[in-house]
Amino acid sequence: NTSSDDWSKENYPYHDQGPCFRPNHDILIPPPQQHQVQDSPAMFPSTNPTYGRDTLMYFSGTRVWGGQTEFYSNKVRDRVFEKFENTAGFQLQRFGPASDMARAKFCLAPSGLGFGDRLYVVIAYGCIPVIIQDNVTQAWEDDLPYNLFSVRVAEKDIPKLAEVLADISDEEIESMQRALKCVTPRFRWSSIYGVAGEEETGYDDAFETLMMALRNRRDHRGQTPPSAQSTIVDAF
Repeated sequence: NTSSDDWSKENYPYHDQGPCFRPNHDILIPPPQQHQVQDSPAMFPSTNPTYGRDTLMYFSGTRVWGGQTEFYSNKVRDRVFEKFENTAGFQLQRFGPASDMARAKFCLAPSGLGFGDRLYVVIAYGCIPVIIQDNVTQAWEDDLPYNLFSVRVAEKDIPKLAEVLADISDEEIESMQRALKCVTPRFRWSSIYGVAGEEETGYDDAFETLMMALRNRRDHRGQTPPSAQSTIVDAF
């Protein structure tokens, strides 16, 4: 799911066969699995307390894997830990309950050994994903307005991460949280695997989004299809 123009062995040592995703042609779907999110206030508001989101940035997970500091997560996790582990407002840890994501405004969504599925867990907890994956396309990125519910930070700008987040106003955060709630069903295969959250209906889920993306490409065969984002933006 990468579309880099500079697909070199030096820059991406795990891969040397060229891009595996063609933007506006291929369709990248979220993984067909349902994460266990019973402790998410966003998914189960009646049985989980709604916390004030007093943590600016949250991440819990492996920093390096088996000593592979150079290659794991393209060093993103390691660089974020190194720079911000002791920064006020940042909660970065090796182990922690997933429910802590419900206390944060932003959650890191990096890659791991592969391209990672952290994005989908973060979304289920109502936490605005911070995507630091240069040249890596996310699920539905051609079809959903990611700029309205996520933050993309270039790897070269990791040292500025605290400044980037601090510059986002409370009003913008509230708007992004509303947009995130709107798109959350589109990352879950509810109509196939069953409804997993109290407010899920099975409509506008990942399957319906896939059908939308296919129609968009069918109707513009042989040309770059216009984004379906405007239709979804209207729903916000």
